[in-house]
Amino acid sequence: MRPLCIDLDGTLIASDVLEESLLLYLHDSPFHAIPILSWFLKGRPFLKKRLGQKVNLDPKKLPYHEHFLAFLRQERASGRPLYLVTASDERPAEEIARHLDLFDGVMASDGVTNLRAHAKADALVARFGEKGFDYAGNSAHDLPVWEKCEEAIAVETPAGVLEQLKTFQPNAVIMTEEKTATSWLAFLTPAQFVVALFTFLFYICPFFVKERPSLLTCTLALVCLGAFSNLAVLGADLVTMRSMPMNPLRRRRFLFAIGVFDLPMAFKVLGGLFALYVLASLFLPIAFSLWVLVIGGALFWHECQDDPHPMEVSAPHAAIDAGLIFARAVGGLMLI
Repeated sequence: MRPLCIDLDGTLIASDVLEESLLLYLHDSPFHAIPILSWFLKGRPFLKKRLGQKVNLDPKKLPYHEHFLAFLRQERASGRPLYLVTASDERPAEEIARHLDLFDGVMASDGVTNLRAHAKADALVARFGEKGFDYAGNSAHDLPVWEKCEEAIAVETPAGVLEQLKTFQPNAVIMTEEKTATSWLAFLTPAQFVVALFTFLFYICPFFVKERPSLLTCTLALVCLGAFSNLAVLGADLVTMRSMPMNPLRRRRFLFAIGVFDLPMAFKVLGGLFALYVLASLFLPIAFSLWVLVIGGALFWHECQDDPHPMEVSAPHAAIDAGLIFARAVGGLMLI
């Protein structure tokens, strides 16, 4: 019976170990961004190795593709050899393998070799021979491996990648689970744009100022503040999704945790929100743009705090919320 080799990121789990590790490490301290950058400059394998040493990733909290996991358990019960083969670092890969207790062996990145794409294909051919193994993957990086395997299994794979796969593996097994489609709009918090309307306070009520700001200036301020506030809230959801108990009021954090929302899309939205903030800031007073950074930092800190009674409105949380609303109104003064 041919061994089945299984990819980890995006295949076995609906997430990415590197991204999960980055978020957990940044949650411990935002200043960890400095060593992360230095490790990245030394290459992805080195970055993965260092994060694997620094971060204790809990395999029980990862979002597994349950329909695929059930299939693997059936294959294991039939006596088929299973191997976890991943570009993630060997330490978290081995911990996940021990937790699931399904695999006969683990092949992973070791700090020098990034076991992805052609490097993974070469390693598997060296161990099992060409066409001597079956392979389950999910992305374009798996195409070189699928070319070398006997039977290809595609798990939650994008349509474009499936088209390329079928050119040389027409009988590939497609495994997918229907999900509710989500767009980038699902990552936004509309309430943050609503409270940003306080920047219009001195446009609507100019009684306390000699000259009110223009409508265009207030609109740009709304975009600037709303974008950065959304960035702060989304960032807080990301860095706390594994380290905090599930808050029933934070539906998005829950959906991140179970893998319905994918992290790559979340990072693209973060980049888009930051670009929107920078673009709007170019046409606004520098004092207002810096004040938005202060508000965003305070909002991020506030959202990262664990509320022991999430279904109740506590006095400290209400006071902080009121303070943040007042800070937005103060920002309106800087537009004059």
